[in-house]
Amino acid sequence: MAPTGSITLRQLRYFGAVARARSFSTAARMLNVSQPALGLQVRELEARLGVQLLARHARGVELTAVGQVFLARSEEVLETLQRAQDSVAEFRTQPGRDILLGVTPTIGRALFEELLLASGDPAGAYVVILREGLTSELLRLLRDGEAQAAFCYDPPADPLYGSWPLFEEDLVLVGRFESEGQPGDTLNIGDLPGYPLALGARQDASRQAIERCAAAHGVTLNVRVEIAPISLKREMLIRRGLSTIVPYGLFLPEILAGQLEFRRIQPSIRRTMALAIRRDLPEAAARHVLGLARDAVAAEVERGALGWRLL
Repeated sequence: MAPTGSITLRQLRYFGAVARARSFSTAARMLNVSQPALGLQVRELEARLGVQLLARHARGVELTAVGQVFLARSEEVLETLQRAQDSVAEFRTQPGRDILLGVTPTIGRALFEELLLASGDPAGAYVVILREGLTSELLRLLRDGEAQAAFCYDPPADPLYGSWPLFEEDLVLVGRFESEGQPGDTLNIGDLPGYPLALGARQDASRQAIERCAAAHGVTLNVRVEIAPISLKREMLIRRGLSTIVPYGLFLPEILAGQLEFRRIQPSIRRTMALAIRRDLPEAAARHVLGLARDAVAAEVERGALGWRLL
């Protein structure tokens, strides 16, 4: 392999994750990226260096001799960069600085008013700007420094951010059901193959969690459509008769309006919502956004409409 081009920080981080996990699949789950995308970045890194860093085998990967040397040096580079970022953080975060807070679609629907009212005081020390996205997208924004904090389902451990669990909830089956039963009835997880589903893409963290739980009970889901945008998923449920597995609050307005129904699932498919905050966000700003999130969640838990359980 002949050296070509320049090395990127993403390649260093991806290589470090694979080297520590000794597995491309495990590292891909930790980073919330697809395994092919991860493998491409590592191959490009080896091509640009002109050496083989990892020895692939049936059980995973091992560092080559040169890979061990490069891992140590690349970790020094990343640590130096982090220290450089930390050294200027206090200058970037002065009173009135914007904090971009990522929210999942469920949080956006359930807590939009509370977060907007609490964060929009122009006289306050910080102005919090909301941005909606799926957990995988919000984690990428955090790692790239575009967001300073984000509501995320089950965020993996990462040196760039810490996470604080807020609440847990059970996912439900939502759709238009022709069978007998009442809204809120419970069905066994073994009955799920009888429902044609619209779920997110395979690399989506929620989709993976749902399929892991189903597989643990010997269930293969009947996924008809892979679709991410909530507005399009809503149309597939209402117009096409498909179902989906989501947090109860995501389609609560449609459920209350009688456009959709829901069924509880037993055993439950459980998710934990946490607030992830970048470690380079100064302590005062981190306390502000964490307090904002906890207050908004506590108010919703007290109302009791969504079945959230405070952590």
